[in-house]
Amino acid sequence: MVIIPVLVFSLFMVTSVFTYEHTQEIRVVVFGKTGVGKSSLANVLLNEDVFLTGVNLNSMTTKSQAAARIVKFPEVGNRRLLIVDTPGMFDTKHSNEGIAKDIVELSIPGPHVFILVISATHRFTKEDEDIFEELKKTFGDGVTDYMIVVFTSKNGLQISQSECLVTAPETIKNILNLCNMRCAFIDSEKPDENDIDAIYRLITRLVRSNHGNNYTNSMYDETARNAEEEQKYKRDQNKRWWCKTIAEVMKLCGVAAVSCTQGFSLISTVAGLVIHSNC
Repeated sequence: MVIIPVLVFSLFMVTSVFTYEHTQEIRVVVFGKTGVGKSSLANVLLNEDVFLTGVNLNSMTTKSQAAARIVKFPEVGNRRLLIVDTPGMFDTKHSNEGIAKDIVELSIPGPHVFILVISATHRFTKEDEDIFEELKKTFGDGVTDYMIVVFTSKNGLQISQSECLVTAPETIKNILNLCNMRCAFIDSEKPDENDIDAIYRLITRLVRSNHGNNYTNSMYDETARNAEEEQKYKRDQNKRWWCKTIAEVMKLCGVAAVSCTQGFSLISTVAGLVIHSNC
C-alpha cells in the first residue's frame, strides 16, 4: 500500500485596497546626503541595529537595503515597519538611476512615507537641496505629499528647535512648506523616547491623511507589472509541475487518464487528506 500525502498550493494572488485601519505594513524610504545619520535613524525606528553605521566610509551604506520589524506605534499599535535605507545620493560612487531602481524594487508596491534626513548642526548645502530636487525629478512632485523631514544631531543644537526653524535658510523653509511642515528633531546616537514617538506619530498621521494609500508613479507601476508577470510565470510553472506529477501518480495507481484541469481539481478536492491505494 502506498500512502501519498497531498499538498495544495495557492495559484492565485489576491489583491486588496487597504484602508488606513487595515494597513498592517508601513513602508518608509529614508533619503539624505552621506553622513547625516540615515542608517542610525533607520535603526532607531526599527529598534534594532540592522543597518551599518559609522564614520568609517567603508562601513557606511553603499547600496539601498531594506529591513522590516514589528514596531509598536503610539496611536495604532503594532505594525510591520519596512524601511529602505539608501546611500548618499550624488555620491560619486553611486548612480542615482541605480539607486532609484533599487528603491522601487525594495519598496514595491510603493512607500507610504519618504523621510528626508538633514543634519541640524551642519550647514545646509546645495547638495541637500539637490537631493530634494532629485527626489521630485525621479518620483514626481507628488512625493512631497508623502514626505517628512527629520533633523538629526539634535543634541548638538546651540539654539532651540523653533529658533532653528525660524533661522533656517529659505530653501529649507520652502521644503518644509511643501511638506506641510511635517518635521521632527532627534539625536540618532542618543535618541530620546519622546522624539522617537514624535516621528512614529508623524508617520501614522501621514498614512492616515493619505487614507492608507502608498505612493506610486510610472516607475512603481512598471516594476509592479513586471513583478506580477514574473509571479504569473512561476504560478504557471508550478501548475505545469503539478499536472505532470498528477499524471504520473495516476498512471502509477492505474487510474484512467484525465485532463490536467480535472486532475488538479481532484487533488484540490481532497486537500489535506491521504490517498490510500493498492497499486
